[in-house]
Amino acid sequence: MQFINSGILDIYYTNSNSLENEFRPLNLDSGEPIWYWRDVMKAGEEIMLLNYQGREVYKYQNEMLYHYGPRNYCINVKNGTTVWKKNNTDQGFSSCYGFGSQYFTFGTPLELFDKGYWEQSIY
Repeated sequence: MQFINSGILDIYYTNSNSLENEFRPLNLDSGEPIWYWRDVMKAGEEIMLLNYQGREVYKYQNEMLYHYGPRNYCINVKNGTTVWKKNNTDQGFSSCYGFGSQYFTFGTPLELFDKGYWEQSIY
């Protein structure tokens, strides 16, 4: 569970026949969505918050980094707009950390990952 400003960050599936879903921070008092976000780069991409290997999001001030595979997204937590998005050349598990305005993700170069190797490096 992730707390973002005055809400709980949740994911909501918009179509039961697909993996398409969206971020919806929920207001702690009313349970109503504060904003909606689904500005992903890959069609049909599922937004995941599993926390099985670390953290999928890192929040600093009014921005939240969401990391999934080689894709990174920066989202404004006040209004849910995309600040930037970036596709890396490395495949990594969904885990990101930060220290102030600096953030870190893990990844393996795609040429190794495609051969079944996991040699995680910090980026």
